[in-house]
Amino acid sequence: MFCQAADLTGMWSGTMETIDRPEGKLTDQHYFSVKQSGDSISGTIGPKRDGPWSVQGIKLAGGKLAFDVATSSAPNALVLSYNLQVNGDQMSGTVEAKKPGLKWKIMLNKEK
Repeated sequence: MFCQAADLTGMWSGTMETIDRPEGKLTDQHYFSVKQSGDSISGTIGPKRDGPWSVQGIKLAGGKLAFDVATSSAPNALVLSYNLQVNGDQMSGTVEAKKPGLKWKIMLNKEK
């Protein structure tokens, strides 16, 4: 079931910070360009404004947004699972790497 309360279309920007990294915290910029048309949501995401990773098949239910992204087309690409809570013009949640077990917290704000 899709949440029709808000149109997510636009550019979202913020930070992604490592969780439980023995070497200490790392914080990087993160960008999410979203296109929403009815129940269909797609876009790009990543550490650069032009989002190097395409996302499709996004699931949005009850304000929760979930999707996976492969960081390249190589067979051994890093796969990241995004689990975000949408609250108005803000999204926050976690990003987890499938294979090495890396985890980040993420906070994005919709640009005006």
